[in-house]
Amino acid sequence: MKSTLLNMTAVLFGITLVASAGVGVVNMITAEPIAQAKQAATKAALTEVLPPFDGTTSEELTIDEMPITVYTATKGGAVAGYAGASAITAARRMVVTDDDLFPPGTVSLNGLKLYGEEIGKVVSYAATAAQAAGSQLTPLFDQLLASEGGTHLHLEDLRFYEDGGIGGAIRGESVTMGSAYFMKKHHVSLPRDLKLKTGVFLAVDGQLIAIFAIKYQPSRNVEWALRAMRRNRITPVLATRSANITPALLKRKFRLDARPLYPDISTRLALSELTEGRGRPHAIIYRDGLMAFAETVIGSRRMRRAVRDGTVLSWLGGLSGLLLAYYFTSVGAFAALSALNFLCFLLLWLLTVLLLAGLVRHY
Repeated sequence: MKSTLLNMTAVLFGITLVASAGVGVVNMITAEPIAQAKQAATKAALTEVLPPFDGTTSEELTIDEMPITVYTATKGGAVAGYAGASAITAARRMVVTDDDLFPPGTVSLNGLKLYGEEIGKVVSYAATAAQAAGSQLTPLFDQLLASEGGTHLHLEDLRFYEDGGIGGAIRGESVTMGSAYFMKKHHVSLPRDLKLKTGVFLAVDGQLIAIFAIKYQPSRNVEWALRAMRRNRITPVLATRSANITPALLKRKFRLDARPLYPDISTRLALSELTEGRGRPHAIIYRDGLMAFAETVIGSRRMRRAVRDGTVLSWLGGLSGLLLAYYFTSVGAFAALSALNFLCFLLLWLLTVLLLAGLVRHY
């Protein structure tokens, strides 16, 4: 028995050693092709979002604890464009913008009230301020501008305020535009009977000249995405420019507490510029609405988890098989080591891994 046990132990150890060496050799052989394939895939992805380029250089950045790799493309020694990729599989936070939360068609102008100024000047000032600030409401004001015969002007000394508004100068007049709270903080008198929750207020030289009633219609796709993000413990980071789009508005419109992060205005502007490509062209991830972007992030995280857990289960299966073979050999139960039993054992572990991989499809 001792001789048999020692022989079987030596054989199993030899098999394990040879298998480990084989895995190591395979890894050495495939490491370079895998790296080349990864590099080719990265170049192909960059080709989709960048102008034609000769080469790229990469730079690692961190914005709000989110790792971003920015690729600078060059052609003929000149910068051709920029693109970026975030580590979405490990991210527990997702940057969302005004258009992600309220896509085109879900924001509309529900009314306008003037206070002592003619409408041409009002819409010209509002459209100019919105365009200068990169506001989501720019198309709405541009439509009003076209219908009322106004024109775009030049806004100087653009300023963003933490309390929900913007300021600047147009034709020598001080212009401020923002929420009701912003107007009160800047000592602009508002109507006493005001009950508007999502309005845009325009003031010139400290005097209110117009109120725009803005209607936000929640999208079912965005609601699904926010719920999926919460279930998967992904925190939205609001990179919003509109003073109206706050955590309170999201909770009221979508009837759920998404528990978003609401950074200070400078951080929101930086994230918004990087995400939307303002200032210099960027593309973090191609995002066709929040639903598709959320599906990508959540699916990537689930796939990563499934691969990790599947690998662990495979190792456990191999170790369990080795221990069982050692045990049956030690007690002389050689009949239990038949090919059929080995096949059933492998199929059982394979089924477990396949079931785990199937969970990736369910968000």
